[in-house]
Amino acid sequence: MVSYLQILSALNISQRPHEPGPVIPETRMPVYQLEWEYLQKVLLEHNGNISAAARSLGMHSRTLQRKLNKRSGSR
Repeated sequence: MVSYLQILSALNISQRPHEPGPVIPETRMPVYQLEWEYLQKVLLEHNGNISAAARSLGMHSRTLQRKLNKRSGSR
């Protein structure tokens, strides 16, 4: 079982209230939005190369392309 102290430590959060902790957004982001932003980040890291980005994500390039097209087509 994991204690709350281990969780705080893993998140680099101090128990002392005067020390600033991580900024936690007021609202939660939907999973599809988190995925989209992560895919965009990885794609940017690979200079827009879908094949290289897909390889680093462990997915087929067609899968990544479908995910990108699905989201961009809904706008």
